[in-house]
Amino acid sequence: MLDTYIWGSVSRISPEAPVPVVTMEQKDHRPGGAANVAYNLHSLGADVFLVGVSGTDIAGRQLENTLSSYEIPHQILQDDTRPTTEKIRVIAGSQHVVRLDKESTVPLSDKLIAKVLAQVVGAIEKYDGLVFQDYHKGTLTRQVIQQLCTLARNRRCPIFVDPKSDHLDSFKGVSLIKPNLNEAEHFAGHPLSTDEEISAAGHDLRERLEAEVVLITRGPKGMDLFDSEGYHRIPTRARQVSDVCGAGDTVVSTYALASVSGASPREAAELANFAAGTVVEEIGVVPVSPEKLEELLLHHAMP
Repeated sequence: MLDTYIWGSVSRISPEAPVPVVTMEQKDHRPGGAANVAYNLHSLGADVFLVGVSGTDIAGRQLENTLSSYEIPHQILQDDTRPTTEKIRVIAGSQHVVRLDKESTVPLSDKLIAKVLAQVVGAIEKYDGLVFQDYHKGTLTRQVIQQLCTLARNRRCPIFVDPKSDHLDSFKGVSLIKPNLNEAEHFAGHPLSTDEEISAAGHDLRERLEAEVVLITRGPKGMDLFDSEGYHRIPTRARQVSDVCGAGDTVVSTYALASVSGASPREAAELANFAAGTVVEEIGVVPVSPEKLEELLLHHAMP
């Protein structure tokens, strides 16, 4: 996924329609989706290898260039039947004016699925964990998910998942599954309005998916962690919230890296929560850095 930002300023309303006229001042591109997870891991100092699918269009070439400019090792397979997933955000000052999405959610062909599986099979022996960042754009089909989960489990490789609702039940026996509140509600089959309802849903989700850890993210209300020790409420750690874009990517990447480095589920979740607190203070999708993470940790440690 490619995140494109058009930055500008607004000084008048269009005479053609009641919409702001944005004077374009700058345009830039950043890794998005699973590429943003890889960007966060790379920024935190991890060795990472990204596998994904793009189109053969200009956005696909820009995504390749962006990943290369950040020195993120990757294998982006190309599909000439679909566009590269791109989110174009128009921002005036610090205000999001509009977002334009270009995408296809058609499942991959069998030929491309085989290529995706081959790439992961060739790389997984060299790494300590497998992260699924599912945006439901057609790459992570049930077939891909199930085969990659089997591959990872056979190699005793921990699996970390940021899921979408339609695929939640495909991830069984994973180390972490991190739905947001809407996704947890979809899986539960009803709204989760109280802490008691969220607690019951989290325990049920962990049991039904046979997951080691369930982490439900709730935006400004923080996170709910469910592990072998029970239920833990983790309040948000942001000093101020400017933009929540990319926070989920940051949570799953930071948790995964902390976990494979030896952190307990509670420690990994707390660290991921602090990491999300650093990125939501910025406008646009940005990666967490060790320096920003340390700064926020010190800020909250001060009496």
